[in-house]
Amino acid sequence: MHLHFHLRETVLNFGPVYGYWLFSFERCNGILKNYINFDIVKGNKPLPPSALPLALKGEISMDESEYEHLLEYYGETYNDQTLVHYRQAGHSDNFVNNWIQKFESIDLLGQIYKSKTKNQRGLFMQALFETSDGRSAKPYAGQIQYLFVNTTVNSFAGHASQHVFAYPRAGEGVEVNEVGFEDDSMNSILPVHRICYPVAVGEYLGLEGEVQMCVVPLPRKIYI
Repeated sequence: MHLHFHLRETVLNFGPVYGYWLFSFERCNGILKNYINFDIVKGNKPLPPSALPLALKGEISMDESEYEHLLEYYGETYNDQTLVHYRQAGHSDNFVNNWIQKFESIDLLGQIYKSKTKNQRGLFMQALFETSDGRSAKPYAGQIQYLFVNTTVNSFAGHASQHVFAYPRAGEGVEVNEVGFEDDSMNSILPVHRICYPVAVGEYLGLEGEVQMCVVPLPRKIYI
């Protein structure tokens, strides 16, 4: 009720209330609660029907430095330290395939996310990233570099399966942060199932005159 006394000033400062009220945020949380379970999200679960079919390109070999993050991701996610680099694999070893198929965009619950191009629309999103201690997940903003599929060649996941990932650069926080994103890491291997919603990113001049990054959630419609 206290907000009602300041509603005029709030609208003047931030625009129409539907752009920042919490109803859509709470509704989104309710949907994500049933759609995402961080503990079991590995990237190989079925996608929503709207996401299919994926317009996959031909197979290419993954960049070596990025492949190292993929190898680490599989080892940590499946708790399997027997996985080896594809160059070190023997006939009986479990190894991570370095062949991937990129694709331009994906439709998740009615929202389009895209690989990095000159057009910035659809690149920035908020997703659940694993914290540095590996004990929990927090929503961080990220810029998608590209979307890709990796198919395991051995059965370390229980069966040969297709994993769908985004390769983002992430930044901690959801409102204001230092300009730019963190260096690539295992967090750069992000199952698309952990993407929450799109955001807009811009520069903001802080109180002390330093340039910071402002991240603003975008209103959206969710189709189920």
